[in-house]
Parts: sequence; structure tokens; C-alpha cells
Amino acid sequence: MSSVINRGISKAEFDNIFETGIRISGQYCRILVASGQARVGISTPKKVGCHARRNRLKRRLRDAVKINVNLLSNELDTVVLGKIEAESASFSEISADIGQTLAKANELWEKQSAST
Repeated sequence: MSSVINRGISKAEFDNIFETGIRISGQYCRILVASGQARVGISTPKKVGCHARRNRLKRRLRDAVKINVNLLSNELDTVVLGKIEAESASFSEISADIGQTLAKANELWEKQSAST
């Protein structure tokens, strides 16, 4: 699954996930999931600062997703949007938040799929 994290999602696919996906907010991230090919995209807001600070946050988010890879669904594309608060958080806090938020996203997706 880690190769999926490194593969990325195109701009058009990001837009599709934003339009059709389910949004779940955690303390340090917002996660969007939509049916797809089990890919993961990472994004950070420009409010974080210069590109070096945004890239550092992306690396931390990517590593936190890799730790929680067992929570990724094989049938969903996932976008992790880092919040500005994540920049000052410890890695363990970010990792725990992503794990909890991914679990909630999977739960909501299953409920929505079961009701349709």
C-alpha cells in the first residue's frame, strides 16, 4: 500500500474527490474519501507558509498515513488535507489524529454504502 501513497492523485481526481467525497475533520487534518482505486493524496494549505514548511508538513502527514496504512480501504481514494495546527503538533499527535479520522471516514462510508 505504500507504493499507492507515493503514486499520488491527479488534479482532476482531486477535484472529483472534493465534489463527491465524504469529509471528516480531525484536530490536525481533514480527510476526504470517495470510491476509487485505493490511492492517497496529501495536501497542505498555503497558510502554513513557504513551500519548505508545507513540504515538511506533507512529509509528516505522509509518514503518519503510512503508519495507519491498515486503516485505508482498498476501494476508496483518500485525500488528507493538513490543517495549519498540524505544523506545531508532535508526530505522535498527528499520527493518532489521522488514525482516528481514517477510522471515522471508513465507518461513515460503510454506513452510506449500506443505506444506498
